[in-house]
Amino acid sequence: MDRPPSVIYGRDALVLRILFALHAPPRPRILDVTYGKGTMWKELPSMRPWRNDVSPLLDVDTHYDCQHLPAEWGSRWDVLVFDPPHLSDVGTNARFSRDGNRYGLRDKDGASLFEDNIVIMFSQFAAEAQRVLEPGGVIFAKIKDGVHANRFRWLSHDFKTACEQIGMTCCAPIIKVDPHAGRITGSNWAQVVHPRTYHTWWLTIHNGPTCVASENRRIARNPLIAVAGTDT
Repeated sequence: MDRPPSVIYGRDALVLRILFALHAPPRPRILDVTYGKGTMWKELPSMRPWRNDVSPLLDVDTHYDCQHLPAEWGSRWDVLVFDPPHLSDVGTNARFSRDGNRYGLRDKDGASLFEDNIVIMFSQFAAEAQRVLEPGGVIFAKIKDGVHANRFRWLSHDFKTACEQIGMTCCAPIIKVDPHAGRITGSNWAQVVHPRTYHTWWLTIHNGPTCVASENRRIARNPLIAVAGTDT
């Protein structure tokens, strides 16, 4: 494939096509740990992730908290897709809150939470992701920096740091720009105090010490190749 640009103008499905082409093996075992309504997958009919979401209100395969995945899932997955809530508190008067705090944190029973900072979930999630991924597997994480309570939150840096602290490697990111994003309405946003955010980060995190995508994955899944490689 041609080298893709670092900035993609479009939807998440376009970014995922690029990420899978760059970093995933053929016929990968995919776990989407925060599936929600699966909007991004509707444009990717050939990819069939295992659908997990903590909310019991959603029609998915399993309902585990992404910070506490099953013990038997150790080293089961090649690709883990992580699209965490981008707003810790959508506000009771926002249109997005009408269907149950769609972009906010939830507890194990699907009830809305209103913590001030979603960074609290990153370290535990990273540890679980490292455990359930194959060596050399990858996380594709959609992370959105933003302003909350008039203070900037650099969530992409916080997520990258949480993964690197346990030995995973952050590869070159893609910035997705969607001109239809950031159109939240409600009295909380009536006063203009900062620019509208159109972009999100798609971070690729390798479960290992390198980011040599295709070769790293091939070696990780074939120990005979790995042994041969050490002899040359």
